[in-house]
Amino acid sequence: MNKYLLPLTFLFALLISCKRPPVASTPPPPPTKPTPARPDVKNLDFTYFKSKSKVTYTDASSSQSATVDIRVKRDSVIWLSINKVGIEGARTLITRDSIFILDRLNNELLVYDFPTLSKRFNFPISFDFLQAAMVGNVTVREDAGYPVAVIREPNYFILRQNQDSVTVDNYVDNSDQKLKRVSVVEKSTNNSLNVQYENFMPLESFLFPFKGSLSLSYQNAGVSYHTSIQVEHQKAEISDKELKFPFAVPAKYDRKQ
Repeated sequence: MNKYLLPLTFLFALLISCKRPPVASTPPPPPTKPTPARPDVKNLDFTYFKSKSKVTYTDASSSQSATVDIRVKRDSVIWLSINKVGIEGARTLITRDSIFILDRLNNELLVYDFPTLSKRFNFPISFDFLQAAMVGNVTVREDAGYPVAVIREPNYFILRQNQDSVTVDNYVDNSDQKLKRVSVVEKSTNNSLNVQYENFMPLESFLFPFKGSLSLSYQNAGVSYHTSIQVEHQKAEISDKELKFPFAVPAKYDRKQ
């Protein structure tokens, strides 16, 4: 408002001094709505989520694309079916504490737990983080036992959470209150995970990012690795209708951890 005050005052004085006839006045512009101290984040609210997506995986030696069917029961199960040219190559079931991967090409069952994966990448990985990242929701949580700092920038709120040696930043757009970027950095090794969201379109009463990208850089046993994943959702749906999460392990499969 201050930038309008001087010219408006000068104009008003000029009109009075010239003794012109009264003219219809233009109402002053409404007060600028103050920027809130914290963002009102518009997270996707759902019971069940499903999508059919094109996923491209790239590392130093190869680049591969596949169609992935995704199903999620909120706070409970994440299920993935990975297909190439109409053939299922792998199926994944993620529970609150473990990740199970049926490798149909090699007749193997791979089993991981979150503490082991977190140790490998040198920063915490959890079910809640994966679920939030998958649907474009904020990944920092006040109930995680670490305070969340709010940093205001011209275009973004940054929600920052320091989790021991790891810093997690969530960039929430000031204009639509949607999460646009997540940055995770492990301070001692500089291992990093970056997630970006774009192509927001309506999904029920929410805005959902139909495109996303993930970039992971880390060191393991003295070797540096860089992996990127591009996701484009071709269809997406949220509902209260129960979904199935079929996951049967054939007896002939070797279990590996």
